Amino acid sequence: TSIEITREGYLLIPDIGPVLLAGLSFTEAKQRVSDFVGGYTAGLQAFISMGALRSIQVFIVGDAYQPGTYTLSSMSTLTNALFASGGIRTEGSLRDIQVRRNGTTVTSFDFYDFLLKGDNSDDISLKSGDVIFIPPVKSSIGISGEVRRPAIFELKEGETIQDLLSFAGGLLSTADAKTVEIEKVLKTNELSGYTRTSIDLTEIENANTELNDGDIMNVYPIINTMQNVILLTGYTQKPGFYPWKENLKITDIIETASDLLPETDRNYIVIKREDQTTGLFHALQIDRSEERRVGKECR
Repeated sequence: TSIEITREGYLLIPDIGPVLLAGLSFTEAKQRVSDFVGGYTAGLQAFISMGALRSIQVFIVGDAYQPGTYTLSSMSTLTNALFASGGIRTEGSLRDIQVRRNGTTVTSFDFYDFLLKGDNSDDISLKSGDVIFIPPVKSSIGISGEVRRPAIFELKEGETIQDLLSFAGGLLSTADAKTVEIEKVLKTNELSGYTRTSIDLTEIENANTELNDGDIMNVYPIINTMQNVILLTGYTQKPGFYPWKENLKITDIIETASDLLPETDRNYIVIKREDQTTGLFHALQIDRSEERRVGKECR
């Protein structure tokens, strides 16, 4: 027997009664009908299959890529309708997509949950005549530099730097969290233009700072220098950087003659040392051949 579901979502089973199936998946609907029929008559079992789906008509307006009227399957959801319309324009909001039914807003959908987290739990089934309204963006914040997903993001009122970093995928390992800069639009009675402020994100409370429309956060990389190391160069088997420690000696790095190349002059070493105060370099020379000559003359 073929039975159509009414526009109100009821399945009218002859001699038994109506079963409400609106909002259920096909699997859930099969289970509900089977339970309903089985509970009405002992030993009676229902076998259910799906025929052709009826169509619904929805309206997509506002900052949609292709606004207009769309005919969709009756099982379509809000995200299905958005994809069918080609998506949302750059000026449109992804955080406050509204579904209006009979003049009332029945839901406000945050597309970031779906795009960035894969969470479609708030995605709702549509009904014929629904209006999907996409308002303009209210607050756009940019983030650049050492983050995993540099881009322009839309922030809601009350969201902070921590939320922006979450949308951007977090900081890269090369990010210098102590010297983050925020570029702001400056508009006062006396001045207009841009201003920059520095913020230390290693301080937990600073991550709770709210941002304003037009702000741009720049995350710079750490300084590309080696710290607490020494550099060994010249006629050695293993040139390169070595970790520095207190009371480090040359013999801790060059332990035996096998650590040197065959043509190495083993009597002469130059140590280039930086003065931490002035940043200038000076050379320390060790000439063992000169030490031997002076020793012989003294004897």
